[in-house]
Amino acid sequence: MNAIVGYTNIAKGHVDEPETVTNALEKIGSSSHYLLSLINDILDISKIESGKMQINLAPCDLTDVFRRIEDITALQARNKSLVITYQHDSVRHCRVKADELRIEQVLVNIISNAIKYTPAGKTVDLIAEEGPAEENRRHYRFIVRDTGIGISEEYLPHLFESFTREEKTTVNRIQGTGLGLAITAKVVELMGGSISVQSKVGEGSEFTVNLELESLEECPDAAPESDTADLSGCRVLLVEDNDINAEIACLVLSQYGVAAERAENGQAGLELVQKHPGGYYDAVLMDIQMPVMNGYEATQAIRALKGAEYKALPIIAMSANAYDEDVKACLAAGMNAHIAKPFQPESLLKVLHEQIQGGHRNGE
Repeated sequence: MNAIVGYTNIAKGHVDEPETVTNALEKIGSSSHYLLSLINDILDISKIESGKMQINLAPCDLTDVFRRIEDITALQARNKSLVITYQHDSVRHCRVKADELRIEQVLVNIISNAIKYTPAGKTVDLIAEEGPAEENRRHYRFIVRDTGIGISEEYLPHLFESFTREEKTTVNRIQGTGLGLAITAKVVELMGGSISVQSKVGEGSEFTVNLELESLEECPDAAPESDTADLSGCRVLLVEDNDINAEIACLVLSQYGVAAERAENGQAGLELVQKHPGGYYDAVLMDIQMPVMNGYEATQAIRALKGAEYKALPIIAMSANAYDEDVKACLAAGMNAHIAKPFQPESLLKVLHEQIQGGHRNGE
């Protein structure tokens, strides 16, 4: 936070020096990503300890998971001058029913940890293997191996405990909360899998995650979904009371040819929907916590309007309330989907595309 505030002031004081401003923005970006990861870790461990974290099973393609993991971790390794390899050719059945975000979270956490504690010039490997099938379930093994500083035999039993870090000089110089591996182990457990580690000080570590996943290779409903998100010409109503959040969302949408109109609260959003004929808006992005009328109330009021078009209008929650019970409350209020803040543009566009192509398109 100190870096974000400090470099923001530096950027404001050097607006006529593009190089200084660019450098400050890069530092702000990296610091904000780190702060966001800390917040997410705290929220995750809180959900786990309160029993509110759930695994959401859905059709997914492990090939896409591997690609995203490589996109995220290859840059981390390159920035640290590490050699990283990805071996998953032996995984022959990639269409499975699983929580792909949690699988990605687990593997990215372990790989990022390996990169963090592996000196420049050393290696990190991800190896994915497919085992034998039992009925419609298959065994998948994910191995992350590094040639880093290793873990002492005394600390290994405490590796997956919350807020713990090994007390030695080479570790203490590296930023961390001591939550990443604790969260990873709990998520693996929730998915019905197992995680183990072998390590030798000065030689490196090897983490192994075993998961039993339902195979969808023969399932006709498991066809790959289109990743094309052509939303040009669509019109979206953004119901958002925060000016900064609204500006960001509108800029992102405009980059993809989406015309966005904003309402500052649920009541204003309801009035705009009533004002225009059915089919005018292709979708509504609805914040939850707002003055005058909140997102739940606004959604229920829209659904209560006369006309089938108001029942079919895609309404997507876009809120920082991202616990499983919050998502369920949005769906119970009549919304079609939920996007957590801060959102990734790709996620927003994907959900919008899914909801709009499944409903109506403006002018059709």
